[in-house]
Amino acid sequence: MSKKPPKHSERKQMPFYKTSRQIRREAPDYHLIVMEGSETEPPYFNALANKVNAQFANRVVEFVFHSIHGGTAKTVLEEAGIALKKNPRCRHVWLVYDKDQNSADDFNQVAQTCANRSSQEEEEEEVQWHALWSNNCFEVWFLLHFCTTIPTAQGYPEGKNYREHLCDLLTEHLGEKYTKSEKGMYQKLEIHLEAAIRNAERYEKEFAKTKATPADCDPFSTVYQLINELKLAGNQGKSANE
Repeated sequence: MSKKPPKHSERKQMPFYKTSRQIRREAPDYHLIVMEGSETEPPYFNALANKVNAQFANRVVEFVFHSIHGGTAKTVLEEAGIALKKNPRCRHVWLVYDKDQNSADDFNQVAQTCANRSSQEEEEEEVQWHALWSNNCFEVWFLLHFCTTIPTAQGYPEGKNYREHLCDLLTEHLGEKYTKSEKGMYQKLEIHLEAAIRNAERYEKEFAKTKATPADCDPFSTVYQLINELKLAGNQGKSANE
């Protein structure tokens, strides 16, 4: 069986520069995940990697994590290129970054660059680049597990930081105090994965109607694309022996 990804013509065209492969192997490829965060994101993606590996008895899926404290979207892109050279076995590169302090141009450009790199039609092209951005912050992805509607960054209560407001909402839904460095979030949210994907796709369809750029998609998160790529939704609690 050929290990090359499908040609560009075989990929399903999706909004927000989505380029996930439509042809899948029996087990996922090797993945490189580069994150700008150092508190919220690493524990979540580590737990996700452990979940994936528990589903495959004969092969351990390699996840390479690279975290950048205080990095920008462009920094994440640059560091991903360096990390990929050190880990050439990786066939998927996932860039995890938030809108936060990034300019709209930088935020959009990094997403477009990932799309361009994955859309090359050369037969030898094997690495797929994915932009897992959250507008305005990663907590938007967490809230999509519970909410069909999330407050925009322009509409949060006076006197509160937007992220703090989202953290307060998560506290309400979780029934316990949520903090940015919260551990075990993947496990706590796992039973709501299918709802999170439905909510994310609904938002995506609405933004697609106006051809909104990533920076204009407030609020939204494309983290669900990784969940779909790894076929995690609907597999809660399953192991390789089931």
